[in-house]
Amino acid sequence: LSYDPVFRAAALFLAIVNAQVNTRVVFMNYWKIKNQLGDGSVLVTLRDQAGQRVARRYWKLEPAAFDIDVRDMLGGVSDFLGSIEVEIHSAEDLKFPFPALDVVYETAKGLTYVHTCQRKFNNAEDAMRGIRFNARQSAFDLITADGSRPFFSVINGPRPVDGAAARIEISNHAGAVLKHEMQLGDLAPFAAKLVELTDIPDVRAFLGGKPGYCVVDLDANDVFCRLTCGNLGADLGTMSVTHSFYDCRKFDDYYTADDIRGFFPFN
Repeated sequence: LSYDPVFRAAALFLAIVNAQVNTRVVFMNYWKIKNQLGDGSVLVTLRDQAGQRVARRYWKLEPAAFDIDVRDMLGGVSDFLGSIEVEIHSAEDLKFPFPALDVVYETAKGLTYVHTCQRKFNNAEDAMRGIRFNARQSAFDLITADGSRPFFSVINGPRPVDGAAARIEISNHAGAVLKHEMQLGDLAPFAAKLVELTDIPDVRAFLGGKPGYCVVDLDANDVFCRLTCGNLGADLGTMSVTHSFYDCRKFDDYYTADDIRGFFPFN
């Protein structure tokens, strides 16, 4: 009775298109391959920084693989920053609300990609389970050597946030901590922001050209805040991405050998 079937699985990604970078979302139809899903659909929504829809596409969930090109969806727009949301809908159980999708950022010097990061919650129960993990996103390195610019992205959910802020803690190689509160302004529904951490005063000097570590606590509504983050090259021709993870120092979500009794199968 405690199991809730899933009829919508979705992902929210930062979308960048300019002279140096293009964004694609790729995935396999593993719902059909693994679970013989008989019917389903894919809804793709592209939004600008203000959260306004600029393009939308819909397909049946029939092909074995999908490749969604943001530059193609924009139809000739050469400079864009916003978000792309991919939603899988089905009348059958999708099993997990977090689909196995990848966002790929293409540059002339290579590719960088990461799997599903943020997503809009499906309902109130889904939000209650997931929102406690939003606080203190971490587990990504800050690289400032050779002019690199560490960043994270913020995509708000369907409700606005007035006077949003990001509370940031940066640790350097010596263990010192720099705290800063960055004002993000009012976030409209689905508004997207790219936050460059070198915009914080004295960050480069604080890190001293060596890798650092970051924890971010930010304001957003009705969205799971596993953030797209990483490092931009000095010329924007290179970038590397990963996703954040909740601060494990604040959560006891692991098991010790003494806790485990029995066999646990995984699909």
